Amino acid sequence: MLFSIIIPVYNAADHLARCVEAVLSQAAARPAAKTKAAPDESSNAAAGTKPSADIELILVDDGSADGSGELCDRYAAGDDRVKVFHKENGGQASARRVGIFASKGDYICYVDADDTVRPDWLETIAACIRSGNEPDILAFGIAEHTAAGTKEVISDLPEGLYKGVRLRKEVFPFTLSDRRKYFTTQIIYPVAWNKVYRRELLTEHYNRDERIRRGEDTAFVYECLLHAHSLYVTHKVLYDYYRDLPSSISARFGMRLTENDVYLSYYLKSRLAGLGVDRQINDFIMSKIIRSVLWKAANLPPEDAKEELRKELDATKLLRHVTFHGLPFGPSIFLFGLRLRLYGPILDLARIKQGKLRTANTGIDSNNTGSNNVGSNNADTTDTGSNDHEGMAGSRDNYSESPKPKLSFIVPVYRTEKYLPRCIDSILSQTMRELELILIDDGSPDSCPAICDDYAARDSRVRVLHQKNAGVVRARNRGLLAAGGEYVLFIDSDDYVSSYMAETICHAIEKNRCPDLVIFSFDTLYKDHSAETAPIPKAGFYSRGRIEAEILPYFISDRRGKKWWTPGIPTPLFCKAFRKAYLLNHRFTEEKIAVSEDTAQSFECVFFARSLVICPESLYYYDRTNEASVTHRYRADLAGMFAALFSHLEASIGGKNPLIDRQLNDYFAYRVLRAVNIEAEHKKPVLENSIKLQRAFEWSGLLDHVSLSGLPPIAAMLTGMMKARLFLPLLLILRAYNACKKLMAGCRLT
Repeated sequence: MLFSIIIPVYNAADHLARCVEAVLSQAAARPAAKTKAAPDESSNAAAGTKPSADIELILVDDGSADGSGELCDRYAAGDDRVKVFHKENGGQASARRVGIFASKGDYICYVDADDTVRPDWLETIAACIRSGNEPDILAFGIAEHTAAGTKEVISDLPEGLYKGVRLRKEVFPFTLSDRRKYFTTQIIYPVAWNKVYRRELLTEHYNRDERIRRGEDTAFVYECLLHAHSLYVTHKVLYDYYRDLPSSISARFGMRLTENDVYLSYYLKSRLAGLGVDRQINDFIMSKIIRSVLWKAANLPPEDAKEELRKELDATKLLRHVTFHGLPFGPSIFLFGLRLRLYGPILDLARIKQGKLRTANTGIDSNNTGSNNVGSNNADTTDTGSNDHEGMAGSRDNYSESPKPKLSFIVPVYRTEKYLPRCIDSILSQTMRELELILIDDGSPDSCPAICDDYAARDSRVRVLHQKNAGVVRARNRGLLAAGGEYVLFIDSDDYVSSYMAETICHAIEKNRCPDLVIFSFDTLYKDHSAETAPIPKAGFYSRGRIEAEILPYFISDRRGKKWWTPGIPTPLFCKAFRKAYLLNHRFTEEKIAVSEDTAQSFECVFFARSLVICPESLYYYDRTNEASVTHRYRADLAGMFAALFSHLEASIGGKNPLIDRQLNDYFAYRVLRAVNIEAEHKKPVLENSIKLQRAFEWSGLLDHVSLSGLPPIAAMLTGMMKARLFLPLLLILRAYNACKKLMAGCRLT
């Protein structure tokens, strides 16, 4: 069993060695192949412990400025189990994301760089996983070290395995708010590092909203808990958490309300909607407000506390996220007073609650330690779940002023200098400013690289990545890995977008519970200045059940129309916004396929989507007037490219559903006939073209992918002629058909 241990590192030079050595010296871990410091077989035997687990330690240097990055490199040079990744400062969630997608383990563990693990940490984890039939999540106890001493924090759940009905009845109803004890009690300590996660769970449910810089563990942990199929709980204490270090978040910021809390509230409400925890989310948001009030009452002079509370509530509008419905009497009183802006009486009530009400001229009891528990047990410390770093460049007190963009626009750039400024301007002039634009210069030989750099110098939202020419697939994938947004859009550099595209898509995402993808219409612009709007299915939110009933039967080939092959879902990537986490699992990597790669990725993403939204608006302008566009370019190797494309589609979505297989066959037949028709339109002697086609089709084996069964009569006849190698009469038929079409079009014009 391979364990991937991820340590985000930010300015942790004083503590990192202690942390890393505690991990690498685990008795149950098989030693490194080349380190001298690793315990050998004899030392393990002497200790009575046989190495039983493989580990990889992933150190993610998040732009440290204190030498932590160099220390990471030294560990990697001395131990082949250690991998190091250096990145720009982006926060703990960003660092963990890098670690997740670099990991190869069956299970993933998080450790903060200023904490340590017990010597039997890995041994106990491995034993619990085996005894729990390899659960999705394993939770264990921690020792919390503060200036007041050390206390052990364990889950309120009894030890053992929770799955199926037991998981639904004994865990889910009490994740965010367990009222069986107190209003703010939580059944599982809401931090990432006292748990071990199955890797497949994390790749789908890691924290996507990197704007959340405090309490991001809460969003991450509870989403994982509510999507896990099994949970194993042990009360054994395996982790040492040092809470009062100067670098901790609570030491720097206290319990103030910021936009971060709005992001966290929105994230919980959108990601966990429909899972039966709406009342818990309401409790959780209200508890954050109450804890902030109590902290101010205990730590600030009365007038300062009142003014700060007013400013924070006015700025964040956090009260909009809370309702009275289902709240107990005490929290309802707090909410009622805050809604009426009775900040002074509410703060006095908070001091009474803490037994600290004093006269205005004597101030607050100087011996008060600022306890922030409202009838809560000590497990309710969600804002101190990340004690290492906040990921801010410059002043750390401004951590809420630079939120991560929700949308990342990715634009591969190659030989489009005439159209590129129009494309970039349309993105940067969006009605919603919070976005990120990533320009990937794919070795363009014209002035495009200079244009990209010029925009990046003028607008901080623009990032430019330069690379040697490698094709659009590699450029898109590089942009995807670099994107910081929760959702990504791929834009062609010779097209442009509507000014309200970002706002419309974000509204659809917020309204519809963060779907895997958003699909919208687009306008195709032609040389004669005409435009055609692409048809799309009925607008609305589609759950997985509705996708299977209403989308999948027609999404590749919709025979309900007049044409025998009409796509039910528009095939280009540019008319879709993808949830980044979802797309990372379904990204297109076949770089040798340079034709219809959009179609292949679109088919796969729609087929596997758990939810999607279709917007009725046309938000994109597809410009067909660019003669240099790939769509206008003649390709002599179409047969080979289509053969590779068909093989990819058969491997990714073929053989899973007879209805899908029939649609794929329609698509294959259509693409083959289109390829032959392109040759028929090419002005070469028809005999030469027929010989070329026969050789290309025989060499590529393209026709082996197409079956005549189920095709409409005309399509079956033409495809049958190809299978019979009758390319010469087929080309003659198609040339005559194309000539008749042009003649009829000319008659209509006159």
